[in-house]
Amino acid sequence: MKVNFSKFVYLFRGQLYTLLFLGFIGLSFLNNSLNFSRNSSEILDAAPVSGTLAELPLIPEVAPVEIEPLATVPRTSTPYLFGASTSRASSLFTIRNVEDVSDPSVDAGTGIKRYNYRGKNRFLYAHSNLAFAPIKTLYSGSTFSATLDGVTKTYRVVARVVFKKSELDSNSGLRAAIYSAAYQGKNYDLALMTCGDGTNDDSNYRLVLFAYAE
Repeated sequence: MKVNFSKFVYLFRGQLYTLLFLGFIGLSFLNNSLNFSRNSSEILDAAPVSGTLAELPLIPEVAPVEIEPLATVPRTSTPYLFGASTSRASSLFTIRNVEDVSDPSVDAGTGIKRYNYRGKNRFLYAHSNLAFAPIKTLYSGSTFSATLDGVTKTYRVVARVVFKKSELDSNSGLRAAIYSAAYQGKNYDLALMTCGDGTNDDSNYRLVLFAYAE
């Protein structure tokens, strides 16, 4: 049987209006439940929060971490100076088998010579490329040991001075002071002399270390 759609709508228009109205209400309810109108920029995967803000557990305060300051590293470089140095390096250098001479012009050879000037007996010398090569690395504060007249003592370098050979040759008073282990009004227990400026073996210079017995 063929159904006339227009006649059907006309005959049942009241029921259709009711169905449409109920459908609109149903769609509105569904929209509120699913929140289709949510802004796309909002976070959709955030966990829901239950309860009030006051009910949330408090996060305990974390004590601040104390950061220790970096230790200051002192500068220990000791650039060469024509005068005393302040390095505190120690040494295992040992002086032994010292030969006494009556004149400081006697060649030291491969050993160490001691010149007794007016009974002082405090001046030692040797070649910088042989027995006294180690004293080129000694500075003020460095220690070494020496066995003299059968007695071994530890000595500490107090002053490190470089002289020009020409200066020593022309100044007998300065030579006498060094032979006596004295310099600039101070008396020391030992004076060690060798060639060079402390960094080489240049015969135009003389390195002298003044030391006290400990």
